[in-house]
Amino acid sequence: MNIEPIKAFFLQRYSNFYSFAFVLLPDDLQASQLVVDSITQTLIRFKEEEGRGLSKLLSRLQSTPFDKNGHTDENFEELELNLLRSLYQLAEKRFYHLNLIVSYDELSPFFALNELREKASLYLKYKFKLSSEHIAFVLSLNLREVNYVITYSRIKLLEKVAKEDQYLKTFFQNNLSDFLGPEQSSSPSPSSSSSLSRN
Repeated sequence: MNIEPIKAFFLQRYSNFYSFAFVLLPDDLQASQLVVDSITQTLIRFKEEEGRGLSKLLSRLQSTPFDKNGHTDENFEELELNLLRSLYQLAEKRFYHLNLIVSYDELSPFFALNELREKASLYLKYKFKLSSEHIAFVLSLNLREVNYVITYSRIKLLEKVAKEDQYLKTFFQNNLSDFLGPEQSSSPSPSSSSSLSRN
């Protein structure tokens, strides 16, 4: 079995996977382990599915050259989405059990966001430049939920930043519609918030 293209992909993208893992679990050791476990889980699924789903994708990748300069075809993009999804799913299971003690003031207001999906949605949108459809896949949400979470999280983050600076607070209040974008000009409703809260 030729796994060289897949190995090259993992190595070239490792720093991206690690950065997302650290956003979810802000601890060097835990983030590194999360990446390793996600890759391992992906390869195990490859063996278990036997020609179905992810196994078919990885089979295609065995004969697809990977450009180490960062240019990938849609097959590698699909693999990346599957790995990001695996990272998020494993982080969800571990986050509340680990009870990581982090001095958020030493990092940024971004890490003080309470929910994993808040940090994950913003990071995937603004750092990874993923579409709403791809973010929905990674976070296992529907499009409506994704759009709400991104909007609500962006407002929440900007409010945290604005608390430290009166100028920023005033600017944010006067330009709320610009932050929300042309299609969403009002704050999310409390009912929407409750529908997305963790059970």
